[in-house]
Amino acid sequence: MEKTKITKHIRDTFSSKHWFICFGTLLYFIRDHIFNITQDIDIAIIGEIGSLMKGIERSYGINKYISSDINNDILNFSYIYAGISIDVYQFIKKNGYYWHTYDHTISNTGGLRNEYLFKGIPCDRIDVDQKTIETIMCNPTYGRVIDRYGAWQHAPLNEPGQEMLLHLPYKYGTMIDDFYPDWIVRRNNFGTSKCTIQKVVNSCKDL
Repeated sequence: MEKTKITKHIRDTFSSKHWFICFGTLLYFIRDHIFNITQDIDIAIIGEIGSLMKGIERSYGINKYISSDINNDILNFSYIYAGISIDVYQFIKKNGYYWHTYDHTISNTGGLRNEYLFKGIPCDRIDVDQKTIETIMCNPTYGRVIDRYGAWQHAPLNEPGQEMLLHLPYKYGTMIDDFYPDWIVRRNNFGTSKCTIQKVVNSCKDL
């Protein structure tokens, strides 16, 4: 019941956005065939998330967030729902990659300053042309399993029902390879994939 409650909350909260599960949540779902909600849930969103955060803040409060030094756009935020931390990341498209910030630190190198830590994955992990979407949606083998953005709609195994639909990125297997090389084998440290690049910048304009 709790899992159904949380997945319905995700569906209803992010329904107007291009969203999909990512990072550890996607890893558990693909590798272990479960929707793991014991610790946190990672959600990626294409497009701005500031207005979304304001609405969530009124209802549930916000634990933490990172904003841009250029225009104060929200880059990521987290909140608690039903005892679970839901972490929301804006994916920013630039120069053939989708970038997301995963940390914001203070560095004493050369004086006190803020640093944004970004990672990027190739756009083809997420982007899909309209013809492909239409082909998949019209194929009786698939049924209507891909949304208008190109994200797969997938019900967790052994938990059927429209209320349990999750969104997966278009090339979810390749994205997991990007995030977690050798992901099939359980390891504490996954290293860095050559397909995932990392940047540490002092300003978001340097992304």
